[in-house]
Amino acid sequence: MKKVSFYKWLKKRLKRGYRELKRQYEFEMSHPTVTLEEDVHIKHPERLTLGENVYICKGTLLECGGEEWCNYGGGISIGDSAYIDPYAVLLGGGGIEIKKRVSIGHAVLITSYAPDVSEIMREESVRDNPIMPHEFGKVTIEEDVMIGPHCIIMRGVTIGRNAKITGGSIIRKDVAPDSFIFPDTKFRNRSYRKTK
Repeated sequence: MKKVSFYKWLKKRLKRGYRELKRQYEFEMSHPTVTLEEDVHIKHPERLTLGENVYICKGTLLECGGEEWCNYGGGISIGDSAYIDPYAVLLGGGGIEIKKRVSIGHAVLITSYAPDVSEIMREESVRDNPIMPHEFGKVTIEEDVMIGPHCIIMRGVTIGRNAKITGGSIIRKDVAPDSFIFPDTKFRNRSYRKTK
């Protein structure tokens, strides 16, 4: 690694910070009803669609795809009156659609892709490539869904309208509308129960 003077390093960081702040300013000016708290990081904001009165708390990462590793696809769409608690991570390389009045808890992870383990195991040469193969699956969260803190929503899942998911749940399969979901006491299986 070549040695760089502190002033060159600082200048480079300040330029990067300036560009990021300018991009955030332009983004906020084009979405006047959206509230972004400090330290919300949006990768490829041109692939992000926001409705009215969306509130995104501090430390949230919105990774909207648009790069080589996801075939320049993906994107994130967030509907009206959605609320995202601090430090949530939305990985939209395969596409994430969040509809109206969805509440996402603290430190929730929603991912629309995962490493393609079968391809990695089959082709040893793939392991030397910094861009690993991925499997993609769009995540859809219907209207009026509540997701508790520290949940993980896996790729390809659809969560039905008015479902309630308690904290710590790992969702690997579709959730029916009006369901109430909580992890069992041993955290091995999720219990799916429809509310009346």
